[in-house]
Amino acid sequence: GRSLMGLFGIGSEEIQVADQAQLYLSVTSSFYILFGLWSVFRNALQGMGYTRIPMLSAGLEIVLRIICSFGFTSFAGFLGISFVDPVTWAGALALLMTGYFAAIKKVTAFQRQSANPDTEGQTP
Repeated sequence: GRSLMGLFGIGSEEIQVADQAQLYLSVTSSFYILFGLWSVFRNALQGMGYTRIPMLSAGLEIVLRIICSFGFTSFAGFLGISFVDPVTWAGALALLMTGYFAAIKKVTAFQRQSANPDTEGQTP
């Protein structure tokens, strides 16, 4: 906690700054699993050639950051700011996961159709 703040030049005389920095890092790091999943799904979509959904998720993140920054600060102060990143990760992750599973469904259907060309147009 506090020893980490020393790396950023925050000394023991800046107690309030160190406390807020520790709060922010504690809250944000608790949700790094969301950021990890966000990264995996975004990169998977880009790797499959689907670039539109990752681009839309970046736009969604910006919009969510603006809305959450104003909204959360008004009722929760600095604690609210600490939750802005996790909320934007969750929102973007929801969009990315939806796009990923739709892409997987499309790729799987294409692979099935390619494996059985004589069943084209028939319903299972």
